[in-house]
Amino acid sequence: MGIRLVNNIINKIWQGDIHLAWAFWGVGLCGLAIPVGLIFFWPMILTVFFCCSHSFNTILIILFFLFWFVLFCVFCVFPSIVIWRSASKTSSELWGLLTKAYMVITILVGVIIAPIVYVYQDITWRLTPEFYENTAELRQEAPSFFKKHTGLDIPVGAKLVHVAYNRDAVLDYEANHHVILDASGMDLKKWISTAKPFGKNLRMKSPFSTLGWTSYGLKCEERIKKEAESKITPNFPKKPVSEYVMPICRLMVSGREVWQVVKRLRLDRLVTLVVLEEEKLIWLQEVNS
Repeated sequence: MGIRLVNNIINKIWQGDIHLAWAFWGVGLCGLAIPVGLIFFWPMILTVFFCCSHSFNTILIILFFLFWFVLFCVFCVFPSIVIWRSASKTSSELWGLLTKAYMVITILVGVIIAPIVYVYQDITWRLTPEFYENTAELRQEAPSFFKKHTGLDIPVGAKLVHVAYNRDAVLDYEANHHVILDASGMDLKKWISTAKPFGKNLRMKSPFSTLGWTSYGLKCEERIKKEAESKITPNFPKKPVSEYVMPICRLMVSGREVWQVVKRLRLDRLVTLVVLEEEKLIWLQEVNS
């Protein structure tokens, strides 16, 4: 008897045979069924794209999808159907039309307009270049950035002297993150022979222009130009040229051998640690291209 009663109530609700106010404010979560449901709809779609693009296990993709799909059905699809059916059966034609109009507008905003706005904002962000140099945030994050990639703490006696982040104005994510340490206050020769950044030994190698060797974000062309102009033009305004960045800029031009080790995170993402023993500098760079 109790099960039959429950089934009758659920069937009555499902068919929309309840007062529109109960359907909208009760079953419809105070009119928020569609907005709340869309909160689950987009994670459901984006999860599949994200998992597929990152080669996740197929079973894991299915489980993620089912998780969001169930939430979407419970909080959006079921209440929306009940509200629509109740609005079609209500004695007040005006309230029925207003309710349906609200549902249609909400769906259009959530399914069509919201993604368009999101894509527009995302493209605008991607096409707006970023450059930060020696900001308080970058300097504060430098030790954890160094340890995250190398597995080592910044050596005792080394001093953080330059941090830079640069992101190009392209649709794809292309960015460079540089950390430069002054190693003049430490035993650099010993560190070279004993430290194992990325769990590897440092090796002598000439830099060459590839994904792993780039000075983008260090403004080398601008610095070299200013240095040359200051030498040939007596009255050229003297602007400080970083004594820590210029050796790296010259290295990219000269191609002389230096200590280095590379770690590939993805096909288009590398982290390289370079040691300029003569200049007593340690240079860590992350490149996304």
